[in-house]
Amino acid sequence: MLSIAGAVTHSGIYLIKMTSDLGTSDEILKSIDAVCAEFPSSDLGMERLMTTLIIEGLHRDVLKKRSFVTVTWKDEPEKRLGLPVPFDCQLDALKTETEKAVRALAKELESATIQGP
Repeated sequence: MLSIAGAVTHSGIYLIKMTSDLGTSDEILKSIDAVCAEFPSSDLGMERLMTTLIIEGLHRDVLKKRSFVTVTWKDEPEKRLGLPVPFDCQLDALKTETEKAVRALAKELESATIQGP
């Protein structure tokens, strides 16, 4: 008997658990292909596995000596995000500093809690 259960994590990664009494590797792989074909990624809420952000601007607050980068989603331009970057950030380092800021935010949000109104 061959049993396959599949799930998708919040980050879009397939988790597949296989159990087999006498199934060969080929049988297991064929079953995985069948499960994946049956449930296209859009059916599983995986429309996008990767998001592209576009840097739209760098804003400096000279009085408070701070800078913010503004990014928008490539496929959803109405989504915007402003993140702090080093005040002295130069344009040639902006992409790297933006990547650092996005990663820091993602790490912070992993353990965030939401409070209601």
